Amino acid sequence: MSALARYNALRLAVALVAAAASARAQSAGRALRETPLLVQPSNGVRSIGVLAQGAVVPRGETRGAWVKVTVEGWLDQSVLAGKADTFPRSARVDGARVRAVAAANGRIVATLKRGSGLTTAGSQGTFFRVRRSAWVRRDDLAQAADAAANDKPAAAKPAPSGVRAVPATAADAAPALIAAPSTESATPLPANALRVGAKGSELRTSPDGRSLAALRAGAVVTPLAREKGWVRVRIDGWLPERDVTPADSGFRGVISAADLRADPVGTKGTLLRWRVEVLGLQTADALRRDLEDGEPYLLARGPDGEESLLYLALPPSLVAEARQLAPMSRVLVTARVRTGRSEPTGVPVLDVTALGKP
Repeated sequence: MSALARYNALRLAVALVAAAASARAQSAGRALRETPLLVQPSNGVRSIGVLAQGAVVPRGETRGAWVKVTVEGWLDQSVLAGKADTFPRSARVDGARVRAVAAANGRIVATLKRGSGLTTAGSQGTFFRVRRSAWVRRDDLAQAADAAANDKPAAAKPAPSGVRAVPATAADAAPALIAAPSTESATPLPANALRVGAKGSELRTSPDGRSLAALRAGAVVTPLAREKGWVRVRIDGWLPERDVTPADSGFRGVISAADLRADPVGTKGTLLRWRVEVLGLQTADALRRDLEDGEPYLLARGPDGEESLLYLALPPSLVAEARQLAPMSRVLVTARVRTGRSEPTGVPVLDVTALGKP
């Protein structure tokens, strides 16, 4: 091949590479601002949520001032519900956050409204990969070179004074936060306040529960209750709003025991607050396969006027309190769904986190 032929072949290869790169750039758009995701290309139609500023999405069909995009990312199972319209899954709550990666600190691609239909394509841990097409205004998108720009966790920023984040490499492997005393207290300390000693201490969900945080020496806490060498405390501090989601997302809407039995997979992990009627304190046997052999639980009926039997599994820290409940008494229980339909009886099993007055 002559030098001229080799030169022309090289120019053609470069042109093809540039054309491919240009095609990829034109097929993706980056949101210039938060923009509504609409079911149809028209003002005033129903919105399924909001595309986050900076999110990169594939672009498809265009109609006038509108372009169809595909939102794809990861949604935690706690905010994922069953069928909606023609879609196999849907968002359980308003503000459900679709993230670029299957992690709690993954970059937010979009927030969805309750009931917005979704398709799923696999899972990773407690996250499901979801997809939904919608329409946005073309003026709200700029060209983006590669949709993979989404696929990284949100960049870490320095924590406020007094709080240090610990990377969560495995669930419960390390404290989520380390809190230190603040030298700029805006309010006087309570008269009964306690100060953590020189060795620091570990904050747990219960005396024998999982670790929540490690408190530095000098951290100030307010005691709430004492039990056998342990003290329940409250600690005040500040976190970046981007790092947190509503803890009571499962409380929104009316979820019945019948809903749990109808969708035992989709409701698993949902946090509930129900008024129930206690029938008695029981100990599980080997026949109840979704309870541990010997595990204490409350046999209850509810919620509210529903005549459904419930197994309310108790952590050791709540057994003594449960023993004080008289049969047929009513109680406000906060619990997370272990299974919506246990074997072999079909009774929902809930893991209790708190007991209170109705």
